[in-house]
Amino acid sequence: MNHNNHPELEKKMNAGALACGIGCCIAGIALFIIQKNMTNVGLSYLLIFIGLVLLCYGAYMLICRTKAWYYKGTNSPTCCKEYFFLADDFGALQSALNSSNWQALKKLKKQTDSNVKLCVVSSKDGQFASFQLFRYQPFEFKPEGATRVLKDAEASAFINALK
Repeated sequence: MNHNNHPELEKKMNAGALACGIGCCIAGIALFIIQKNMTNVGLSYLLIFIGLVLLCYGAYMLICRTKAWYYKGTNSPTCCKEYFFLADDFGALQSALNSSNWQALKKLKKQTDSNVKLCVVSSKDGQFASFQLFRYQPFEFKPEGATRVLKDAEASAFINALK
């Protein structure tokens, strides 16, 4: 499951990441220039190292983080998480999701890894959530139903049940 399947989501420029990336690159380049005037070799190497770290982090921010997915309704950024559950709980999990019984969802134990996976895309403000249940069948996870979209209070209740 990915962000591309949702008409309620759009990919937009992340101004914070853009500003951070440009600032780190400028600071890194400035440290390279400053270190040339240093007489202390140890301090010069330290400035080169810090400048290189800032330059790499700035490049990462510019390349990987300048575009982000946002929920159109509230202009809130989204995140994608995966939750794993015991195989024995698959029926209870599927029943809770189909009937919107979020209290039953709270009772199910999450795992670090399993053959039952719940993929969730949610907005940071809790006004949008989308989920799809997957089960591992030899060599890949396969969907066990359609993607379901929740909005407003229902989305918030669902997100809180998973915490």
